Amino acid sequence: QKLQVEEDLDDPEETVHKMATVGGEALALQQINISAILLASVVSALTIQLLLGSELALRLGAFDFKNPLLELPLYLVLGGMSGLTAATFSGTAQYLKNVFDGDEGPEVVRETFQSIPKYAKPLIGSAFCGVVGVFIPQVLF
Repeated sequence: QKLQVEEDLDDPEETVHKMATVGGEALALQQINISAILLASVVSALTIQLLLGSELALRLGAFDFKNPLLELPLYLVLGGMSGLTAATFSGTAQYLKNVFDGDEGPEVVRETFQSIPKYAKPLIGSAFCGVVGVFIPQVLF
């Protein structure tokens, strides 16, 4: 992502206020998002610990390298593919967020999403997630 610096020269004392942005969002907002994610992770881990105790939710079988010279490069390829998948997912999620905000997409889609009130957008997103969960329950785990 490109790092941009915006300057505000409208200050009466002619001081320059600089705010670094990443992808159009202020870095301070990025920090708030990370804090919320960390808080959600800790709360979910504590909730699972309270509900399940120390028992594992997913048990893995025994694992052993049969041929390390063959398997390790395959894991490197798997890691690279996972990185590409993560980058694609992140880019797609950002694009769809911009479409939902009415900033990108065809003109008809932009006008439609710009006309939806801000308070209704979380309701639409929640309803969509609920419908997906009903028809594809595998995504809920």
